[in-house]
Amino acid sequence: MKNVTLFKCIVIVVITLLSNALSAQWSLTGNSGTTPGTNFIGTTDSKELKFKTSNAERMHIGADGFVGIGTTTSINGSRFGLSVSSVFSNAGMYINSNSQTIFGVTYTTKPTYGYAINGISKGYHCLDNGNWKLNLNGADKLLVKENGDVGIGISNPTQRLDVDGGGKFAGSLTASGAISGASGSFGGLYADGYVTFDGTYPQKFTVNMESRINESLYVDGLLTGEQIHGFTNNSGPGVTGKAVYNHPTLSSMGVFGSNNSSPNAYGVVCQGSGYYTGNWFQLSDRKLKKDVQPIQNAISRIMQLKPKSYNYEIDTYTGYGLPEGKQLGFIAQEVKEVFPELTKETIHHKDPSNSEGDKIDVTMVNYIGLIPVLTSAIQEQEIKINEQNGMLKVQLERIEKLEQLLGINQDNEDKVSDIPKTSDNKIQNCIPNPTSGATEIQFNTVLKAETVVLNVIDMQGQTIVSVPIVIKGKSTETVQLGAYATGIYTIELYVDGIKCDTKKVVKIK
Repeated sequence: MKNVTLFKCIVIVVITLLSNALSAQWSLTGNSGTTPGTNFIGTTDSKELKFKTSNAERMHIGADGFVGIGTTTSINGSRFGLSVSSVFSNAGMYINSNSQTIFGVTYTTKPTYGYAINGISKGYHCLDNGNWKLNLNGADKLLVKENGDVGIGISNPTQRLDVDGGGKFAGSLTASGAISGASGSFGGLYADGYVTFDGTYPQKFTVNMESRINESLYVDGLLTGEQIHGFTNNSGPGVTGKAVYNHPTLSSMGVFGSNNSSPNAYGVVCQGSGYYTGNWFQLSDRKLKKDVQPIQNAISRIMQLKPKSYNYEIDTYTGYGLPEGKQLGFIAQEVKEVFPELTKETIHHKDPSNSEGDKIDVTMVNYIGLIPVLTSAIQEQEIKINEQNGMLKVQLERIEKLEQLLGINQDNEDKVSDIPKTSDNKIQNCIPNPTSGATEIQFNTVLKAETVVLNVIDMQGQTIVSVPIVIKGKSTETVQLGAYATGIYTIELYVDGIKCDTKKVVKIK
């Protein structure tokens, strides 16, 4: 009986021990009653933990804490590594740290993070020789170099942002340095430095909204915009244009403004003073013109003009670019009465970029258009002068014949004949002749002459001017006839009291 009792006790102890031992194992159907921090799967000594399927290791947890899926080698001291021998055959993500060829490029030392769909790698990003790149559908789309340069469509960017293609910004673009590229379209553009675009015609540079460029705008080609405003706060130009230099055949333009054949538009408007260092030309080819007629009565029309000196009302019209100081010119309304074709009415805005701002109605004068009128007036005057000279010449010839017939100055002529006739004492010329004022008498006398005198005799035979000459030999003397009446005057040369030569001078109005 005692033996039976002892056996029962032994069975109870064994069952209890087995129950306790079984309860310490992880069940294939799950466990309950576990205590976090106390119950765990793993090792308590310095041993690694491995997970297998089909008796092949699939995951590794090293004693140092590194977790590897498909690899037991830590990647540059990382805590996690994933290795696959090829791209997944279905959609998913892969991380590769072993030698892997993707789109013809083999990556061996840096991890590659890829994305696959139906067995085809659609894209990946990786570190390649220190540079980070993003590849989509077999083409590198984005590259960030170790030095911080970013390339979009560029395999080797040389700027902080290097883009192969155009750019579009919904907001503004701010740059402290240069902006360059093939073409650009911006919602707004602000630059402290240079903006340079040298792309392919016609879209070299496009700005869709108001832009500000503090220093300069340089375009090697066509710049098109509804409003382009240039300004400067230093000695540099607000807007510059440069034509092709010294080209043998090409006709080029640095700056071009067009009014599109509109009568109320202007290709170029300068509000304020302007100047140029070269030549200013106007198209004047015969084939461009019709109804060509000579200008008639130019002198009479010119005589109706009233040149004025004046100052502009700068205080009243501040900001309209009016010049300071005394000016010389015409009153446009007065010119319009004589030459309406040389005047034009327009509206002048204080701010050309603001059509609704302050403005004034003004009349303008085409001063360059007055040049052909003045030319015609000079030609008309020259014809009249020539006609008058011809008439005076005829009169002079008649007077000389009358003097010969009447024997006027016969005594003086006898005295002239008393001295040797030589060119040493002679009046060469009187310039101008005819004259309306002064005439320069050119003459020559012998050096040994004691006295030389030039006399001016009027038509009544009276001496009106007598000029003693100090310098002997070849000399000149200017005689003023402006205060005397129109007519014919005689210049007489006296040497040592003897009249040696005479010349006639015609005085005109």
